[in-house]
Amino acid sequence: MKKKDRIFWAVYIVAGMVMMAVGLKLDIEYYSTLLFAIGFSFMTNGLVRVVGNWYHMRPENREEYQEKLRRQQINLKDERKMQLRWRAGYIAWSVTVILCFVGGVCDEPVSEIYGTCGGAVWTGCPGIRGCNRNLQASVQEDVR
Repeated sequence: MKKKDRIFWAVYIVAGMVMMAVGLKLDIEYYSTLLFAIGFSFMTNGLVRVVGNWYHMRPENREEYQEKLRRQQINLKDERKMQLRWRAGYIAWSVTVILCFVGGVCDEPVSEIYGTCGGAVWTGCPGIRGCNRNLQASVQEDVR
């Protein structure tokens, strides 16, 4: 690990510790827990990187690690594997887009059944297919 990398991960660990300390000192219900968790993840990530580098740079593990890096460089440049990675990424993206679309379309019937929209109870939920009709009907009943 280069000196620049060591400094980066040391700053990462210190920033995590600071965020954890601030999270413990704050008395705001949601944000103190969130800040503590983010700080813990920063600190843990930095420690794992430093310990992993220390493990791989030990004399008995260095040769195995260099071989692993060499194989990794070969696999990154292999055209067949690049094509498979691109195809897997495209399929994952397509599935995500389809699920988002289905979730957006299926939100309307669910909100009509349960009468909720984003956690708030409504008589109607403005959505894709004009759920406003329930809201308009309730307004007309109030006018009568």
